[in-house]
Amino acid sequence: MTKSTLIKLQPHEFSAIESLAVYYEYDMAHYCGHLPGWEFPTSGLYVSKALMQGLKSYFKEKERFPFLIQVDGHPAGFVMVNKVGTTPTVEWNMGEFFVAAPYQRRKIGQTIAKEIFAQFKGEWEVAVIPQNLRAYHFWKGVIKDVSDGKFTEEKKVLTQPEMHQMIIFSFAS
Repeated sequence: MTKSTLIKLQPHEFSAIESLAVYYEYDMAHYCGHLPGWEFPTSGLYVSKALMQGLKSYFKEKERFPFLIQVDGHPAGFVMVNKVGTTPTVEWNMGEFFVAAPYQRRKIGQTIAKEIFAQFKGEWEVAVIPQNLRAYHFWKGVIKDVSDGKFTEEKKVLTQPEMHQMIIFSFAS
């Protein structure tokens, strides 16, 4: 039986997710590859400075919370929670959420997401790239479940890091 575990990372443990970030960025390129700055790198490795800086901020700033996902003791992804929402009422934001390919479609993501929402009670936002239909359906299902169907969904244009459209789910956990 598969056992997934969520481990809160400490400031000195960035290396626990550093190698996973390459796979995360590669997965994101499926949906962002057409955008400026997402061109396939000449080195053949997707590891942008912007992503690494963003992930490192979770290990430096006190209102950011990094977690490693393990499955049967093996690294399987990560979760990054922060307090940066699109409105002042947002208490929690799902900054980054990644489950590596071998562990997808096994209910691990749902289990971990529900654990995070139970741990961080309050007003939440989860942003999804509109072209990422798998993520859209995943989050809509999980959020519908944890909020008893009481959530909002709207398209917003965000300006950071550059102007882009996102689908924003808002709900209370």
